[in-house]
Amino acid sequence: MQKIIDEILFPHTTLSRIFPPDADLKAVKSEIRAAVKRALAGVNPVDRPRLINVCGLPASGKSAVCKAIKAERPELLYISFDALMEELPVYLAEHLKDRRKSFERWEIPARFAGYQLLKQAVRHKLPILFEHSNADPRHVELYQKIRQAGYTVDIRYIDAAPDLVLPRLASRERFFSPERTRERAAILSELLPDLRKTADDFTVLTPWKEPSCP
Repeated sequence: MQKIIDEILFPHTTLSRIFPPDADLKAVKSEIRAAVKRALAGVNPVDRPRLINVCGLPASGKSAVCKAIKAERPELLYISFDALMEELPVYLAEHLKDRRKSFERWEIPARFAGYQLLKQAVRHKLPILFEHSNADPRHVELYQKIRQAGYTVDIRYIDAAPDLVLPRLASRERFFSPERTRERAAILSELLPDLRKTADDFTVLTPWKEPSCP
């Protein structure tokens, strides 16, 4: 699983490439450990682990869907790279000055921490709620590996087109570029058939709606 994660993160696989060059690594690592500890609170291994992935474009409502699921199923470990980033005081301080620059500086560290948390969660068979767009072909192999580890993979895709999400994206606090949003839409369109085949369960959700939670 680490090999796939390294391929996803490449070339950001060493500390010098992951963190901003002027970052206080000791302080940032402490912040990340604290965020991970908070995420793990109340989460325990299970005999029949399940990973629920909520995917779709930025500003499609993934966080709202995950919030509803987590409220109904607090035993799940919620992994969201954006949520991890927003747990970092160093990011929040920079965000007040420049939301675009702060995102560009701390997106990769949050992704790195999130994937490492995912790997450890799978190793310990924790029930997982994974918020991620899935706009990466290597996620198909990632989910295959997770299934091989004994997980049921449940993918819930929010079917929101770029024209729907871009106005909302422009108005929200956290930055994400329109160009990358359109790129992700194209990638997701190609990947959906493979994601559907890979998952044990695959559901298409209507934008802005919160699902009933099993």
